Amino acid sequence: MVMPEGFEVVGAKSSDVPQGFEVVPEHRKINSFLEFANKIAQGATFGFGDEISAAMAGGLAAATGGNFRDAYEYSLGHIRDNMEEFERQHPGLAAAAEIGGAITTGGIGGAKLLGGKTLEGASAAAKYGAISGLGAAEGGLYGAGTAEGERMLPAIQGALIGAVAAPVGTKVTDWLLKGGKTAASFVGRKLSDTP
Repeated sequence: MVMPEGFEVVGAKSSDVPQGFEVVPEHRKINSFLEFANKIAQGATFGFGDEISAAMAGGLAAATGGNFRDAYEYSLGHIRDNMEEFERQHPGLAAAAEIGGAITTGGIGGAKLLGGKTLEGASAAAKYGAISGLGAAEGGLYGAGTAEGERMLPAIQGALIGAVAAPVGTKVTDWLLKGGKTAASFVGRKLSDTP
């Protein structure tokens, strides 16, 4: 049997598939709205959203006479499976939701740091140092939160990425905001000049 290029056998048992063909599982049914919300929560909680939800399920089980650990592990596996399926079915939407959630917590912390009196009168180097430190802390938390199993190395990697990405992201954001203001001003002038 010759399979046209780009086609694959879906939902079949390995024994039913001719040699050289790949078995691809059927899409599992998930609640995309719920999984979108879970990805936002995952970003907002520095990657600990799945563990927090599983701990709540474990606590509920323990409060009703069940076993915390069993409920936690079952729920964590189920939550992660659903999140992975959502990422597979909607990769762009999943990434956008998690980034959006992360911006709410990271962005608020950065805005408080930069907008408050904490760094008033500080040199540019001190401001970028503070931004880098905040980025390292948030990146380390996120690295630890998204890791499964060993958390130390992902936390260190996240901290290093955050320490570099935060000041760079701040500069890029400033540049984009200035460009947006210039463009809006130009459009506004042109519209006011139009009879």
